[in-house]
Amino acid sequence: MIVQPRVQPDPGQLDLTLTVHTLDGAATIAGGHEHLASPGTAVRLRLINASSDPHRFALAGTSFRVAAVDGRDLTRPGEISRIGLRAPAGGRYDLVFVMPDAAVALVLDADRAHPLWLHPTSDRHNRVPVIAGIEKWPELDLLTYGTPVPVPLRGAATDRHFTLVLDRGVAMVDGVPTYAHTVNGRGHPSIPDQLVAEGDIVGLTVVNRSRETHPWHLHGHAVLILSRDRQPATGSPLWVDTFDVRPGEVWEVVFRASNPGIWMTHCHNLPHAHQGMMLHVRYDGVTTPFGGMRDAGSRRHH
Repeated sequence: MIVQPRVQPDPGQLDLTLTVHTLDGAATIAGGHEHLASPGTAVRLRLINASSDPHRFALAGTSFRVAAVDGRDLTRPGEISRIGLRAPAGGRYDLVFVMPDAAVALVLDADRAHPLWLHPTSDRHNRVPVIAGIEKWPELDLLTYGTPVPVPLRGAATDRHFTLVLDRGVAMVDGVPTYAHTVNGRGHPSIPDQLVAEGDIVGLTVVNRSRETHPWHLHGHAVLILSRDRQPATGSPLWVDTFDVRPGEVWEVVFRASNPGIWMTHCHNLPHAHQGMMLHVRYDGVTTPFGGMRDAGSRRHH
């Protein structure tokens, strides 16, 4: 579902939604393998990673801008080229560019044999970009990309702060002892709720002590990225709902509690969530008709 801005984009724009699915262990881009765009056409590629693992995109044959991340515009993003984009599980990137007079290739996970092609004419013998060595392109660091602008939440005192230590260990998951993906040493549904009140500024420190990447995802809210491994974010304000916490990393994020409810927050690698790595953000005074969030009713609720 795409929500358009009040000011409609150019009706002649080519707007493609391209979703990565993993089928039988192989990742593929759904949305067709060839598209036609006349030279000079404004192109927007909406990249969606619908799998449980991170995937890397590379766009060859043109410079481009990352206009939005997780459906939220970046501030004055600059043109870039010959650079890879790592999308976390559930992550979304919008790439925009003007179609050149030669072919453009979108390559997934350095699979040079099966790119998605955009051709400037129906003649499939158009000049094509060189994609050899694409796997060696550097990875874009979104924390340094775009133009910084003041954000009220950055530097504001927090009303609540929670630390989430992500790890592996023996824990109870749905009443069964298992080698779980844990948060602060526990597995769902034994992880305490994060209690907030409407209007709170809530800080999160997410520490990954495991050997696996955990794409952390909060329902119902966007978080502002403050830092990664104590290095402050210096680019455009980066509002996301999923961020990849790689092994050994420490992320600091903040959000305003402005959407009352009982919300899941979990690893967006769904097997990890199933094995215990999920909990709730609960607003003070909000209740549920399911007879307790930690019983079978809770599982029906999800």
